[in-house]
Amino acid sequence: MGDAARCRGDYERALALLDESLALFRGLGDQTGSAYTLLFLGSVVHSRGDHQRARALLEESLALCQEVRDTGGSAWARTFLGRLACEQGDDGRAMALSQEGLALFRGLGHKHGIAVAVNTLGDVARHQGDRKQAMTFYAESLALRRELQDRPGTAQSLEAVAGVAMVPERPERAARLFGAADALREAVGVPAPPSRRARNEQALRTVRAALADEAFAAAWAEGRAMPLEQAVALALAPPEPAPAALANGPTVARPADPLTRREREVAALVARGLTDAQLAEALVIGRRTAEKHVANCLGKLGLPTRAGLAAWAVERGLAAPQPD
Repeated sequence: MGDAARCRGDYERALALLDESLALFRGLGDQTGSAYTLLFLGSVVHSRGDHQRARALLEESLALCQEVRDTGGSAWARTFLGRLACEQGDDGRAMALSQEGLALFRGLGHKHGIAVAVNTLGDVARHQGDRKQAMTFYAESLALRRELQDRPGTAQSLEAVAGVAMVPERPERAARLFGAADALREAVGVPAPPSRRARNEQALRTVRAALADEAFAAAWAEGRAMPLEQAVALALAPPEPAPAALANGPTVARPADPLTRREREVAALVARGLTDAQLAEALVIGRRTAEKHVANCLGKLGLPTRAGLAAWAVERGLAAPQPD
């Protein structure tokens, strides 16, 4: 119950319940129960911004987990301590702890833990200015969270990708992703924790500064209305190269769309998450024909994956919901 209250952002309720649980576990001499309660307490205290107390609670949890040889608990404690170190600017400690946690989670096959640890490593890379490495970590975390149907985690990953996706030539992509994350958080009723909210707001200010008010509002609204699968596809797809007019001056016009009308239909349906079998059914064609259309789209656009094709369609408005 305490962790559920934390997820809803009710930190006072969460603290009260977890303090009560810790007293009961300690009274029973239950070290494993105490270790996990300390773990959740440390996470709540961290979310409220009390880093010193959070570190003490998490280190106590780690010591207990090691004592009872609980690998999962040790992995979580290391990962949470790594996240805390990252927010305090200690990138070396953050990387070491997160990598230790990640190795344990991979050994256990614990996908949720892997997603959290990898996301923290993305944060470290971001702090160090390595945007490419950060994006690689964030993409892995997002893919896992979507596979697990972890909607709050997916929202967090969309925000993380948006924070490093903003480049001068493509601020609209970041605005769309932030809008999609905002809509998802609203739908699940889980706000961003205070420790992440400030970073998101700073990144949003950068995006706003790069766009005219109307352009930002349009991209934000488009992101909020975007189906989740399209938002995830947009986040996972590699960004398009900067338009020639922006990269090299106003010399070369953007090439015409190379796809046929049917291929544009296929691209739109791929962006809506349809498989080849579903494409064939929707377009009343054979499955092998559907596969060929997808391959033609990828070849003409020079894209390596369906996710890239989905993002291409989303950015051109091809995947907007059709009227009944």
